[in-house]
Amino acid sequence: MPVGGVNNFNHVMQASRQPGSSFKPFIYSAALEKGFTTETIIDDSQVCFPGGNDGGQWCPKNDDGKFLGPISLRQGLTLSRNLITVKILNAISPQYAISYVSKFGFSESQFQPYLTMALGANEVTPLQMAQAYAVFANGGYLVQPYFIDKITDANGKLLAQTQPSNIAQQSPVIDPRNAFIMNSILKDVAKYGTGARAWRELHRSDVAGKTGTTNDYRDAWIIGYTPSIVIGAWAGNNDNSAMQKKVAGFIVAPMWNALFSVASSTIANERFPSPQPISPTLKPAL
Repeated sequence: MPVGGVNNFNHVMQASRQPGSSFKPFIYSAALEKGFTTETIIDDSQVCFPGGNDGGQWCPKNDDGKFLGPISLRQGLTLSRNLITVKILNAISPQYAISYVSKFGFSESQFQPYLTMALGANEVTPLQMAQAYAVFANGGYLVQPYFIDKITDANGKLLAQTQPSNIAQQSPVIDPRNAFIMNSILKDVAKYGTGARAWRELHRSDVAGKTGTTNDYRDAWIIGYTPSIVIGAWAGNNDNSAMQKKVAGFIVAPMWNALFSVASSTIANERFPSPQPISPTLKPAL
């Protein structure tokens, strides 16, 4: 449910904000489709690209200002390394990534073919992010969200009821094997990476997801999920001004944990959909 704001502005559907690192999984999913694997080695080292704001070069940085050297694709997303993600996007091309992420319910017109897309520089809504992560959660299917389950009269007579999407009657929008691998990596994020707080507090083995913040902490996100629940939490000021440092940890994480604890209280640990055996070809190191 939307919280905060002014007038009738609905943040869930109308707040177009930068997702930061919470957008990275879609770039990694696109890379898997292009033939990368979880063990593809990418060099976490300094790199510069032409086309900076001043007409010079753009030299992206990792949040911690450090370089880890050659690491696997899995480690790159688990540790949310900016340089790894940018190098992956450069390898598969922004144009390909834009076409690919539209499978998750985004519109291609939302994105510009620039490498900053890797770091979540394009604007999306919280509803779009939740719908997109649901594609991973359910094994590769795009389902349409709805807000009203049913309508009854004063006597309880059913007047109308929404018919949810039935994925058994749909074709997957991404390869189910791709979704399975992404779920495996995003479970590592929840256990060892930026989402570790949620994993520690919830004591569940089926939680996956990703956090994200933008420059000056103008936006903070957590999109987390299990096979049957996807919850997106976002915080930001209406005027897009900077928030307190580490707001993702102090505000968004407790908010997400509280929501998830209630939503999952009657659901036992689950297993993500398991596809046919996976045996991809290993891509060369970048």
